[in-house]
Amino acid sequence: MCPLRASSGLSRQLATVAVARPAATRSGLSLVELLVAMATLAIIAATLAGLANGAHQSWTYTQQQGTSTQHARVVLHRIAETVAAAASTPTISGVAVVYEDVGSWRFYNTLVVWLTPTNPDGPPLVQDCVIICPDPADPTQLVEITAPGDTRTLTVTDAAINQPSQKAVIDDVKTSPTSQKTVLTDRLRAPVVSGTNVRRGAIHFVSEERPTDSEIDDYNNGLIAWSDMSWPRDRYGTQTGLRQYRLRIELQLMPTADDAKDDTNTHRATGYFGSASHGYRIDRTAG
Repeated sequence: MCPLRASSGLSRQLATVAVARPAATRSGLSLVELLVAMATLAIIAATLAGLANGAHQSWTYTQQQGTSTQHARVVLHRIAETVAAAASTPTISGVAVVYEDVGSWRFYNTLVVWLTPTNPDGPPLVQDCVIICPDPADPTQLVEITAPGDTRTLTVTDAAINQPSQKAVIDDVKTSPTSQKTVLTDRLRAPVVSGTNVRRGAIHFVSEERPTDSEIDDYNNGLIAWSDMSWPRDRYGTQTGLRQYRLRIELQLMPTADDAKDDTNTHRATGYFGSASHGYRIDRTAG
């Protein structure tokens, strides 16, 4: 028997069907793929935004700290120059630190310097002195205060100037509307004093003298020799010696003036330190 054969017409139909059937194609992304792509883009955008924000904050912080550092340099240099130029006599150093009591706290935050003496032999006049302290009206500002025409007297030594009568004169000059003020910086940190509602500018003065007051008293009382006192660099002679007034300064500045006024601890203050000195002659008979 002969095998069955498909007719030629049927073969052509099958071939036509096979060729005409289109292949499967895709026209877009599925929903899942679209969500994954959007999430990836969101992560990349958030990362870039965070990097940009961090770079901006870093730049802003650096700029603010640089400006604060420049403020500190100007202030410390100004104080050092003022102290070095102080007038003096054998019994008046011409530089003195005044303290202030607030509640149970004591602040050594005011510096008085005797300049351009009208009375070269003393006593110093207020008009010849400069006061460096936080402004009583705005403790975020460190100011220089002068009082032209004020002929009241001050004894510009650490011991004498902290007597009540002398401190009253200084307090009056600080708040007088006729006093002249020069702002050295407006970024002084001014926290509220613990236990009070009073703000005080964060500047601190520490002074010392060589020879010390106690050494001079001991010499005058015959307890030590003239040569045994702590002379700086051994600069003394048979009748006179060089006494040195040393001053250490610490101040805290905020990044901006607005931060200083707000003081919500959003930004931390930066501490700066400096020093100054002034030498003057004392006589062997002077105490």
